[in-house]
Amino acid sequence: KITFQQKEVTKEIYNQDKTMLLILTYKKDGNLPITFNYRVLNSKKKLLKKGVFRGSKIEWLNNSSLKGIEHQGNIVKGENTDNFVVIKIN
Repeated sequence: KITFQQKEVTKEIYNQDKTMLLILTYKKDGNLPITFNYRVLNSKKKLLKKGVFRGSKIEWLNNSSLKGIEHQGNIVKGENTDNFVVIKIN
């Protein structure tokens, strides 16, 4: 029997010009898709946006948008694999 331990992970990632901070909280248990709870703060630690995204990854797209990469199960060769959601901050 194989069992996976769930581990709560918190990551803090600044945007390119370091004016906003993305804080991701999620459970790491080896399963996809992952449910990400995200918060975006400005340099004065004021909350600009928060929400939940379910997918395989979330990262900065540019200085004012997040890129949420959707989970795609099995990928067939030749299939379009650029499925992502843009989350605008302001």
